[in-house]
Amino acid sequence: MLIVDAPIVTSLSNQQLNHGDRLTVSCSVSGNPLATVVWIKNGQSLNLVDKGVRIEVIQLSNEKVESVLEIVNLVRVDSGEYECRAKNSLGTASAKFLLQGSDHSSLTWTDLNTALRHPYGSHVFKVITMGRASRTDSSRYTLYLGHKISNPY
Repeated sequence: MLIVDAPIVTSLSNQQLNHGDRLTVSCSVSGNPLATVVWIKNGQSLNLVDKGVRIEVIQLSNEKVESVLEIVNLVRVDSGEYECRAKNSLGTASAKFLLQGSDHSSLTWTDLNTALRHPYGSHVFKVITMGRASRTDSSRYTLYLGHKISNPY
């Protein structure tokens, strides 16, 4: 006896990652006949020409397939609604998730690897201004933007 089923797609969880991170999402699909899987972003087929976007399809059995979406080095435009859509001759099923990218960049000045403190509490400042600088102020100052970006002095 041959059992036939429309596709069933496992649910996907929303993702919140930082810009620069790697996204890896697996979509498991079952159905007989075996379903084909496509990835959709914001209602449009995902552009596989984009550098850093990769989709891998792994056939686990005659009825199960897993599709893995990977985006390396997330940028702001990668945020949006993603959908794993499976289709066979008996129907279509899909699962969606939201990808929210956060820019956790923060500016921090350091003096010999010690974060400088603003005299009025927590404050981000892009320029160091010293009134009445003295010899004790001489040092190597480094500006970090989430990661080291410059060694100006």
